[in-house]
Amino acid sequence: MNFVNMFLNFDKLIGTALVKFIYYVGIIGIALGCLFIMFSGFQFGFLQGIGTIVVGPILAVIYLLFWRFVCEMWIVLFKISNDLGEVRKSIAGGAPVVAAPTPPPV
Repeated sequence: MNFVNMFLNFDKLIGTALVKFIYYVGIIGIALGCLFIMFSGFQFGFLQGIGTIVVGPILAVIYLLFWRFVCEMWIVLFKISNDLGEVRKSIAGGAPVVAAPTPPPV
C-alpha cells in the first residue's frame, strides 16, 4: 500500500530514474544505428563501405555526447525542482523571511 501512495503522491519525483532509463535506451539505439550505418554503406560500393566504417563511430561518439548533454539537462531541471521544493518547505517551516533593510535616502 505504501508503494501505491508513493506512486500517487508527487512528494518524490521519479523523473531522474526515468531519465536514466531513457538514457540507456538511447545508448542502445545509437549503437544499433552506428552498426546499421557502418554496414549499410557497402551496398553503395567498397569505398563507401570503408568510409562508413570510419565515419560511423565518429558520428556515434558525437551523438552520444549530445545525448548525454540532453539527459543531463533533464536531470538538472528535475534537481532544480526538488531543490526549490526543499527551499519552500524550509521557508514555510522556519522563521519568516525578512526583507533586507533598505539604505537610507541620500
